[in-house]
Amino acid sequence: MASALFMFLALWFLYLAARHAAPEEERRDAASTAVLVTGGALGLFIHAHEAVPDLATLAASCAAFAALSQAARRPLAAGIAFGITLGIAFLSTGPVAPGASMGNQPPA
Repeated sequence: MASALFMFLALWFLYLAARHAAPEEERRDAASTAVLVTGGALGLFIHAHEAVPDLATLAASCAAFAALSQAARRPLAAGIAFGITLGIAFLSTGPVAPGASMGNQPPA
């Protein structure tokens, strides 16, 4: 049951991230395309039936990207949400996913 919850959360946060990151006229198409492309990954749904902590990391990473997509509108709330979701990703599998998410940031 937890695996299904984490997959639902991952796809939902991915939908939100793609919807907020896309231009206004393409939001719905971009969001549904992101979810369908991720859902079409056969290897993802094979492992989604197993009880592995990587699904929690996937959900937290998608939530982090959803928080980053809100950074232009609400920078403080997005920063707090980004930090919390990276903390959740760290607690679920270790420093790999949060380190990869932090390493892709453009220099200030």
